[in-house]
Amino acid sequence: MRAGCPHAIDPTEKCPLGCHYAKCDRPTHHTTGDPMLVFDPTIDRRAAAKEICTGCEFFLTHGPRL
Repeated sequence: MRAGCPHAIDPTEKCPLGCHYAKCDRPTHHTTGDPMLVFDPTIDRRAAAKEICTGCEFFLTHGPRL
């Protein structure tokens, strides 16, 4: 993603959902609707490379904590 995405100019900017490079092809990617994961205040969402990661069950379960 970083090589072709125009959002990679600023390393703190996440690739937005509408970006062509935001799609996740990883087999672990699964969008969740579980409110306990979606609204968990202990997840460090700043560590997500893309906005799509902030709704991914794998990231929300295994991602870094604050």
